[in-house]
Amino acid sequence: MLLRKLGRALAVTAALFPVAFAKDKDDGGQSTFVSPDGDVAFAIDIGENRDTEVYFSLRVKKSRSWGAVGLGSDDMPGALYFMVYKSRDSGKVTFSPRLAYGHYEPYFWDGMDVEILSNNTGLIDDHMVVSGRCKSGCRSWPSHGGNKGYLDVYSDDSKAIFAFGPKEDFYSDKKDVSVKYHAGYGTFSINIDRTHGDSELPFLDDSTTDVGTKLIYDKKAKPNWASPLHGVFMVLSIVFLMPVGVVLLRSGGWVKWHALNQTIATLGVFAGFGIGVANSFYYQRSRSFDDPHQIIGFVVTGLLLGQFGLGVMHHTQYKKTQTPTRYGKIHLWVGRIILFFGTLNAFMGFTFALNRRFGMLLALLIIFITITSLILIYGRQYLDKRRLGPRGPGLAGGSQQYAPPPWRQPPQNTGYPSDPPPGYQPPSNQGLGEVSPGMRSPSPWQSHKDDEADMNLGPSLPLVTFINYITQEREFQTIAMSVKVNVGNLSLRVKTIPLTQEEFAPFGDVVYNPQPNLLPSKYASQGGRLPYSGTSANQGSAIRYADVSKPQDLLSQAPSKDGRLIMSQFVCEARTLAPAKDDPTQDEFAVNILERHPFTSQTFAPLASTASSYLVIVAPTLPPSSQDEGLPVPSGEGLPGRGLPDLKGLRAFIATDKQAVTYAAGTWHAPMVALGRKETTLDFLVVQFSSGVDIQDCQIVTFEGHDSKDADIKKLNSDPIIRKVTNSLLSGAEMVAQFESAEARNKLEDLSGIQLRSGENPYNALIKACNDDAAEIQTLYSVHRTKRNAQQAEKFLAAGFEELIIDQTLLRLEDPTVEPGFLDSRNCLVFWVRPPDHIIRLASKVNELLKKAAPSVWLMPSHRMHLTALEVAFSKTPQEIAAYVSTLRPSIPDIVNYPYSHRSRLVKPMVSYDLSAFALSFLPASGEQSLSPPLTEPVETEGITQGDNYTYHHLRRDVYDKVQEGGVVVGSRYQVPSAHITLGRYLNHDDHDTPEKRANWVKAIDEINAWLEKEVWDNPDSEYSGEWLVGHERGLDARNGTLWYGGGKTIMLGEGF
Repeated sequence: MLLRKLGRALAVTAALFPVAFAKDKDDGGQSTFVSPDGDVAFAIDIGENRDTEVYFSLRVKKSRSWGAVGLGSDDMPGALYFMVYKSRDSGKVTFSPRLAYGHYEPYFWDGMDVEILSNNTGLIDDHMVVSGRCKSGCRSWPSHGGNKGYLDVYSDDSKAIFAFGPKEDFYSDKKDVSVKYHAGYGTFSINIDRTHGDSELPFLDDSTTDVGTKLIYDKKAKPNWASPLHGVFMVLSIVFLMPVGVVLLRSGGWVKWHALNQTIATLGVFAGFGIGVANSFYYQRSRSFDDPHQIIGFVVTGLLLGQFGLGVMHHTQYKKTQTPTRYGKIHLWVGRIILFFGTLNAFMGFTFALNRRFGMLLALLIIFITITSLILIYGRQYLDKRRLGPRGPGLAGGSQQYAPPPWRQPPQNTGYPSDPPPGYQPPSNQGLGEVSPGMRSPSPWQSHKDDEADMNLGPSLPLVTFINYITQEREFQTIAMSVKVNVGNLSLRVKTIPLTQEEFAPFGDVVYNPQPNLLPSKYASQGGRLPYSGTSANQGSAIRYADVSKPQDLLSQAPSKDGRLIMSQFVCEARTLAPAKDDPTQDEFAVNILERHPFTSQTFAPLASTASSYLVIVAPTLPPSSQDEGLPVPSGEGLPGRGLPDLKGLRAFIATDKQAVTYAAGTWHAPMVALGRKETTLDFLVVQFSSGVDIQDCQIVTFEGHDSKDADIKKLNSDPIIRKVTNSLLSGAEMVAQFESAEARNKLEDLSGIQLRSGENPYNALIKACNDDAAEIQTLYSVHRTKRNAQQAEKFLAAGFEELIIDQTLLRLEDPTVEPGFLDSRNCLVFWVRPPDHIIRLASKVNELLKKAAPSVWLMPSHRMHLTALEVAFSKTPQEIAAYVSTLRPSIPDIVNYPYSHRSRLVKPMVSYDLSAFALSFLPASGEQSLSPPLTEPVETEGITQGDNYTYHHLRRDVYDKVQEGGVVVGSRYQVPSAHITLGRYLNHDDHDTPEKRANWVKAIDEINAWLEKEVWDNPDSEYSGEWLVGHERGLDARNGTLWYGGGKTIMLGEGF
């Protein structure tokens, strides 16, 4: 026993030192094979028991999705396969013995008895390794009538086959899981006879070479285009072309184009169907044709064939009768079923083809675009139908008529009264003869030739109403902006939210149409129950919502004892909010006064306008005190009382011109503020009770340092009260929730010393100051980040250190319990540079080191990392950003692809930091030796600009000019000489609340920067690379939305190289 163990040890030692212990390769021992690219290695040893056992080891690169070796044949049919792929259990692999009886995917065979030897099995050194002792089933296996199915252990020329899958992540614990088509394969021969002797576990490592084996041939497999081609045909035909056919018929009445389009789409589906069926025979998962994707595909294809026939029959009959046909309705609903299940099947198909990650995203994008297009088209058509009014007696499909006002009615000779009494049913057209061609009114959608498009081939009115309801409801979802309220020396920021009854209830009522697309006559004629306690009125032509607001007249408690109802009209000019001076990321509105009407409610109802929204600012009331003594107010349960405004409860809302608002009696509020473009207005009808006594009708507080500019509103004649209110607020500052912007305390100061002239391209100014010299530009970038780091180190190490600047917005996004329902309202438009994979790897390593020094910091997810080439606009509303995008859209393709022809290089990464964030910054290259091998092969093509004379700063300059040329004025804050990827931010003070911790933070950053300079900057043998070409792998990313922390949506992504 001892000698046997010693023999095993010597065998392993000999494997580890092959040069020292190897003799003649045919002297015996394991036979090993290594594929030409090293993707697959295999070793076999029969050992001394030639009747049953086989020892083997299989080694496959981890980058491959799978790898396999087949024994007993140099062709797929008849071979026994040893297959391995990564397990879902970390660090492990799955071994799957398989058989194949044709040129298709092998299937799992459970007839092999294998003992997996765990000490040399798993993910080892970037390889999938499986080693085992086959007790039975390896010498012979089912051949299904073939002349193969066995392993000749005495052969010195036994044939074998190897294959490996594509490079991608693939994990499964199932032994019968389906795999993708192989990316490469080949055959080789094995001298098995030489492997006699003691039974030993074969050993494989990086030094293993071919021993006792010989490569016969090696091929890179041609891509299997059948699966993607099947998907392209199906998605293009069903998801794109068929909806286009509906648009052609519904919007333009182009019957012949509709028929041609749908014919092409049908042929595309049949082509895709044939390709899919033929390709199904190559995979075990599809050979039986029992997957839901395949079943739905057969059903949809069959329905499509039937629908095509129905369409032909409908068209043929319609040309003869010019009336709707029964075939048309069936054709319509079959088409809807095909579109729904065909689109659903696209999702299932990408999953079935093992392309869920990429295919699903593509399918979702296509579906989203299609649905959005349909909503816009059908919504517009319905609005057009409403605007055009009645269609006349020739209206197809029997749609309900809505009579115009009497002064617009055409002469009627029908013999029937124009307005039937209650209970009257209009006569049916049943039994009427065919209307003569001369009397037929042409439909608005009628084509000019003999083809008539039947509107019954489109969606019914309730569906269109629902779609329009969704689109109109979105108008109320105004994204919150920030309003800065100045009160003495305090700076309060209040986040505005959309005006709703639930949120506004403590201050009054909101009046709006709860269902703006609910047609009164439609529901009243059907006897339906109206929602929101509505009742039918005006003979079914109106809906009445009673008691929508509660006016209050409390003047009986006023000193004057009486008053009257007054109605006024206010014409309010829209105010354009400017960025706050101390924080350009926020829009500013200075609230100079608050007013209240203690004895009356006040209702503002928007009228005709050119502005579409307004600002509503309200505040609760403090308890009575000596400061408000003497103010006349009513008494009673539920009334606010005599107190002054409680600013810590200040609320701000955005209302639309479709909402009226009622301030309850005694509610403190700001005067009405219309919002919109310059020279637009919003008119209000204002209803309230008035006594004619100023102090009873309107009480105002003016904050210290501000005067009211509303001449028709009376001020209190009590300056002491104003002063006392201000002083009280200042003393209670600790009660106020303050949102202090990080940028206000930690602005991106330009340390380059470059002076800019108004209207000048800021990036070009730096280039001119540096004499257009790459070395000088790099020096300025270097000086900027070095000086900034030195300044920040002084702040962190100073005895009078203030504190970190906590990102309040990020804190609320990361921890919803801080402020439930919080939304980041800062919408931006930018052009980002997306770092290539090797830079993301370097940044992730730096983040790992920083996290050790400060475990509580927030780190930017790697997939969101970016470098801002140009910030076009920031802290805008979605509507404003949409306008920018609309203007710039024709120029965006040229901008995002610009780095493809203008290539700049960034080098020498270093960690930069301040009190609010930390980043990985780079310098524009200036003649540094390129890494070996280069990141991309040089392109010697005319029109390609590359070389360090064209720096990253030149690229920023050119992008700035192209945006300006596209008609958009750039409003960027990032003009300093810096090229940085934000790595993280601070969410608390835990890691920096003592001088020792802050010193440790500064020291950690210094050590990381020293490591970067020594190991990464100019070291071609380093594990990490800090050099990258802007635009490598992908072009610029045009992006909009809430982008502060790597979010938002891509408008267009440029082409990489």
